[in-house]
Amino acid sequence: LDPSVGDVDVGSPNGFQFQDFVSSSISDEIEVPIRFNSGSVPLTGFQVQLFFDSSVIEAVSVKNGADWSQSVVGTLASPSTMVQVLSSSPASTLVGSSIEIAVVTFKVVGEGATLLQGVVVESLTSNGVHIGEDGRDIVAGAGTVVVGPSTRRNLGANPTKTLMQMRPQLSPRRVLSSCVETWSSSCLRGDTNGDCTFSLSDLDFLIRYKTGENVEFKNEDYQKRMMDADLDGDVDAVDISFLLYSLAKKYLFLQHIPTVTIDSCSLNVSLTLCNDNSDMVEISSDVSVLVEIGSKDTDNFGIASINSGTFVDFSEDGVVIAANDSMRTTSNVSFGVSVKMEPTNVNYNLGVVVLVETLADNGVVDVQRKFPWRGSSHGYFGEVGFDFDPIVSLEYGCSCDAQCQDNGFFKAGCLPNGSDTADSTCTKCFSDISTVYPLSNGGTADSCTFAPCPAGYRCNFDNTTNPVPCSAGTFQDEEGASKCKSCSPGYFQPEAGQSACVQCADDCDAGYYTGECNGTSAGVCQKCTPKVGYKFTGSGGWNDNCTMEAEPTDCPTGQYKATED
Repeated sequence: LDPSVGDVDVGSPNGFQFQDFVSSSISDEIEVPIRFNSGSVPLTGFQVQLFFDSSVIEAVSVKNGADWSQSVVGTLASPSTMVQVLSSSPASTLVGSSIEIAVVTFKVVGEGATLLQGVVVESLTSNGVHIGEDGRDIVAGAGTVVVGPSTRRNLGANPTKTLMQMRPQLSPRRVLSSCVETWSSSCLRGDTNGDCTFSLSDLDFLIRYKTGENVEFKNEDYQKRMMDADLDGDVDAVDISFLLYSLAKKYLFLQHIPTVTIDSCSLNVSLTLCNDNSDMVEISSDVSVLVEIGSKDTDNFGIASINSGTFVDFSEDGVVIAANDSMRTTSNVSFGVSVKMEPTNVNYNLGVVVLVETLADNGVVDVQRKFPWRGSSHGYFGEVGFDFDPIVSLEYGCSCDAQCQDNGFFKAGCLPNGSDTADSTCTKCFSDISTVYPLSNGGTADSCTFAPCPAGYRCNFDNTTNPVPCSAGTFQDEEGASKCKSCSPGYFQPEAGQSACVQCADDCDAGYYTGECNGTSAGVCQKCTPKVGYKFTGSGGWNDNCTMEAEPTDCPTGQYKATED
């Protein structure tokens, strides 16, 4: 069966597609090619998943197909019943009905029969255009692999597992309706093309952007934040690799820069990881999160005890601790550690590094499954030349003047020498104006600096230290406001945090007006109320007020002109 346009063929192109398995024995390895029909357009990217019974065959390696020169990333044993092949090359000009994109090597691990079926998660051509429907089943390449003497005598033997049993039960790829407004609280990351989901199209968009193509942004600020996958403030080749390996289910996103807080000489680190399906990652056996707390100032640095987490090793610059979920106090924190620092009378520079690795179902961790934020000399990372390079740096000292890290607070009750007393507590700074937000903490004195609440936001420092964005349908055009204003009649605003509303459109035909335009809605054209003896000469703007003129009667004396309305 030849593949139709957008379909995938698997195995031998001639005869029985999986004929090499029929004469195989346990431990034999068989190469299975994968071919794609791009029709008349270039193939620039693909993400293909094959499913099988892992008690019969096991995927052990993936390599480039004979026709595809761009690097192909394979995902093995995640889960054990699936192998994925993935690649993106937006500049590709390769066209064909049987493009060999990859070769998967399977190892025979048992006798019997298994379905070998799959899904084209996504396939692309030039300019990020999709080839076929996303998530479509493979047709031409679907078949049955038969292994072993008993099975050879009965090629009609039924596979022991169905496709539903082999295919992982993943939740549908999450698509958020208002990702620009909610990105900071959601687990959506990598959405470079601004379509509110993470997929191969985002990798394609980022590559085209970085190679100088004139891509079209929907919301440039949001999309460029999504491009910075490694959170280093720069969009570069590392971010391209990060998206590639995230789609390959090897890397996990950090939702935000980790939060570091200090309380009575305890240093607490909390962070959230997100997967390629925009779900928060929970503590499990297939992910390892290490937190390194260290300093180049080793004369003053010291950890007295570990409050939360498990000691792993000493590094050249500090201590490496395995994170756990004991610090999870909200739904937005998945991992954390807490340590008790040694007291010191001086402040010094302290850094936090996060090391993440994912494991396949078989427990294998290859180098493509390890990622550091940002650098560490611990283990593999030190072996390949990394040095201590923290993702969070702070000036620390286990004394009063370093206790309150949050803006808007100061450490009250400190002794003149900067040391704690029993009554030393973080206290909110005073402001005689509530419509401000803090720019700094006050150290050991009530000396926080403040700024007026920015336009588009409302502030009440008595209740919250951060400006609150005006909700959709409202605005605030002035600084230093405590409330947001509703859009006036004839105006609307679909986005949050705005300093003005958008005027309703006046683009309806004569006899119609833009109705229901208010709040967050741009409205729709509705018919104006007619008036006997008049005809419409224009639209009504945003209310039922269409312009009219009198109809000429030209009737004889004693008669009148009847109307249909």
